Amino acid sequence: MRSNILNIGYGCTFWFKHLEDERFDGIGVYSKNLYDNLQNRHNLKLHRITFLEGKRSTMPLDVQISRLKYAQHLLLNTLLKLEYGIPKEFTDSIDLFFASDHHIPIISKKPVVATVMDMISFSHPSWTSSNTVVRSMKNFLFKRLIESAHHIITISQYSKQDIMKYCRVKEEDISVVSLGVDRDFYTQICQNQKELVLKKYGLKKKILLSVGTLQPRKNYERMIEAYLKMDDSFQQKYQLVIVGKRGWKDEALVKELRRQQTRESIIWLEFIPKSDLIALIQSAEAMLYLSLYEGFGLPIVEAFASKCPVIASNVTSIPEVAKDCALLVDPYSLKEIQKALYRVEDKDLIEELKAKAYKRALEFSWKRAADEHQKVFEKIVSCK
Repeated sequence: MRSNILNIGYGCTFWFKHLEDERFDGIGVYSKNLYDNLQNRHNLKLHRITFLEGKRSTMPLDVQISRLKYAQHLLLNTLLKLEYGIPKEFTDSIDLFFASDHHIPIISKKPVVATVMDMISFSHPSWTSSNTVVRSMKNFLFKRLIESAHHIITISQYSKQDIMKYCRVKEEDISVVSLGVDRDFYTQICQNQKELVLKKYGLKKKILLSVGTLQPRKNYERMIEAYLKMDDSFQQKYQLVIVGKRGWKDEALVKELRRQQTRESIIWLEFIPKSDLIALIQSAEAMLYLSLYEGFGLPIVEAFASKCPVIASNVTSIPEVAKDCALLVDPYSLKEIQKALYRVEDKDLIEELKAKAYKRALEFSWKRAADEHQKVFEKIVSCK
């Protein structure tokens, strides 16, 4: 290290891709919140870089613009070992490059620390691209990039085991750092404001809420089927609200959501502002998170912080994150999902879950996550 200040190249392509519309999923939330909690530390200096062209006018001045689109950079960097796209003056100015969002460069003279959220494209390739050739090429390149990094940060023990299963990465070269919860979720919104938000979106019943991009692993089809098979009195009392932008392999799901929306039994909100989302979470009788695969499951702990009870899957990383603070069900079983939905009316159980979940949420903070990241950065640079 050249001085007491650690200079970090901070890759933030995904974050800046959605800078204007703020339609972040877990990766974007992670990149932004981690940066916010690292940027003002006296012994760190962050230098942001993005592999996007044509967005210079919307970016803060400290962002370096790559000369190549990421796909071009990826091929040249990975296959030919050519470091095009990253200006030499940029790499000369940093002690370490941190890839926060799966956009991992190969840099010959500086260590690279990369965050890998999950290995879904390897464990369940059919849930991603339909084109097997494209999918195989992406997995081949991504695997090489992961293995080229000096150190990997991931978000759960489950993801750590998956990384070691699919890539040649030693256990000691992987650090597990949990995600944090934005402080805004803890702030209780007044009843009048919540009612205004409910009215804004035409929500007239008690709501069951689910949050996440429309994609196969989110298991929305089975969740909808379970809800529609509940008895009439339950459906008259509770409305299922899904908040999620369009993703991939979602054509049949979108068609069904639009059909149900005309009946007002199921409401799909493609995008809503963060403040409205928090109001909905705090208004919901329960958050449904029935995903078939998660590297972490951030909406779970956001619901915990909001004092909203959670019904979640009992697979992959979710039990690790939720522990006994949520109702965990087999996401493949309609009967288990329906049984859990009926338990929403068990007020004693719900109050017990809310109290335990709130305490669990306090274990997750972006400041703690930033502290753990800084320890990794310092260790890697000191060993360089």
